[in-house]
Amino acid sequence: VFIQNLQVITNPEPVNGNARIRIKTFISNLSQQTVSMPVTASVDFEGKPCNIRFKQVVATLKENAQGIVVLEGELPATLVKYWQPDDPHLYKVKVIAGRDTFSTSFGIRTVKVEGIKLLLNGEAIRRGGCNRPLDYPGFGSLDPQQILEKDMQLIKQGNMDFSRISHYPVSEAMLDWADQHGMLIIAEAGN
Repeated sequence: VFIQNLQVITNPEPVNGNARIRIKTFISNLSQQTVSMPVTASVDFEGKPCNIRFKQVVATLKENAQGIVVLEGELPATLVKYWQPDDPHLYKVKVIAGRDTFSTSFGIRTVKVEGIKLLLNGEAIRRGGCNRPLDYPGFGSLDPQQILEKDMQLIKQGNMDFSRISHYPVSEAMLDWADQHGMLIIAEAGN
């Protein structure tokens, strides 16, 4: 039994300043028996626990089955720090399902299009950016870490913090780099 992936969805509440945190946990049971296990989560910010109370869930998966477990909690306003390109605050979530642990980072932000304006956290933004196709001599559409970091640093040094990704699937390392360094990413239309 193992955690395949997590999806963290944040919903900041402008009235009280809190942020609802919803964690979708994708779990696989490759064993030949039905398994039940507790699934819990914790969130840290800058190495300090946020003390969000997630209701513990007991997941039961039949043999050779997959399932989704949803954990929900609320981050109090005093701990909410919005992700911004100039100040990319990231939280770390850790989910435990039985004996398996999976961690990932996430930011709290809202993105909305209103007419011709792009709103980030309710504020209209204007950003310079570029397209970044994956095609490097000798590597093709692969994204080796050293090439990825060099490209992304060059984009940021060119005062661009918005990039449209190409029609190839991008690596998680690229999306993590963008989150950590305050770069907005837009998927290609239709992907």
